[in-house]
Amino acid sequence: MRHTVKVLSAALLIAAAGAHAQSGSEGDSRKSSARESLDELRPTGPVTVKADRVEWVQNNMMKYSGSVSMTSNTLTVLGDSMDVRQAADGQFEAWVHGAPAKLDHAADPDASGNAAQPVHAEAREIHYDSRSGTVDMTGNAHLKRGDDVVDGNTIGYVVPERRIRAAGGGNNGQVTITFQPPPPKKDAADGKKDGAP
Repeated sequence: MRHTVKVLSAALLIAAAGAHAQSGSEGDSRKSSARESLDELRPTGPVTVKADRVEWVQNNMMKYSGSVSMTSNTLTVLGDSMDVRQAADGQFEAWVHGAPAKLDHAADPDASGNAAQPVHAEAREIHYDSRSGTVDMTGNAHLKRGDDVVDGNTIGYVVPERRIRAAGGGNNGQVTITFQPPPPKKDAADGKKDGAP
């Protein structure tokens, strides 16, 4: 029997960290702008965690096992097991393990370019920290954004910014990035490609 735990905290999975403290009125303006942007990224409904088994242990630690899924309106994380430690203020850290653990982040319908593309990632462990809004993936990490692919031993993903960073891995310890060039442009007047006679 699957247990369903509905977590009403809007911070779960796609919450982002508050703006870093900055001095001066420019810093205050940036903080306010960053806070407004982060608030727009928060889920509009509950986050749902499902697993075959759940155990609530000491120090606000919850252990989920068996077909674990955590979903919100824009983010889904799947794995074999998950440990969640929640602080008194509602912030939390989650460690999802799987063969592989998977993350899917929906495309941003209001964005253009890379941010408009959905993100799919896989690794042996996915660690999410709601304070910083970051996801760290370790162990044969693989991330795909649109047609672009990143492979490495570790990949970091900053959820609110959709920023990717990677380190080490296969191919002699290097990161491998494969990206698709933009399609050739066509001349609107005669339908010829740029540079064509």
